[in-house]
Amino acid sequence: EAAARLTDYIRTHPVEVVISHGSNGEYGHPGHRQANQAALLAVQGLGTCAPLLYGFSADFAEHPRRRLVNADDPADFVLDISPTFDRKLAAARCHRTQGALFVRRVSIERGHAVPLEEALLRIETLRCLLPASEPPGSPPADLFARWLRENLGHIMIPFTPGSRAAQG
Repeated sequence: EAAARLTDYIRTHPVEVVISHGSNGEYGHPGHRQANQAALLAVQGLGTCAPLLYGFSADFAEHPRRRLVNADDPADFVLDISPTFDRKLAAARCHRTQGALFVRRVSIERGHAVPLEEALLRIETLRCLLPASEPPGSPPADLFARWLRENLGHIMIPFTPGSRAAQG
């Protein structure tokens, strides 16, 4: 049902890129995994009219919180969002019921309570899920990838691939 609704929305709105949860639901969250599957089904079902599909929390070797990555989604882009971190923090504060979840594990790891601004990452990672790169393993060259490079190239972090290296 969610995929059908998303498909209908995409058909009636000028959507060029869908950004969703990654393949593994980050830390395995079932709702995140279902959102990824719905987005995947919706985009695949649109054939040649399909928008691009990107997933976030993509994997790279130097990721500071390995448990949050989608191990099946090797990163195509790693962005230092420090210049706009205040927007991420404001958005996270809108999810009042999630605040404790955001800080709990980091507080446990550090041995003391940390505020939300210390618990949130100052990086974002993306993986192009559809269409698949050609040849496999090559960097995406789609419209969104070009936009990222042209407009956010100054905040891109060079990185060592994570699970892509394992795919060989």
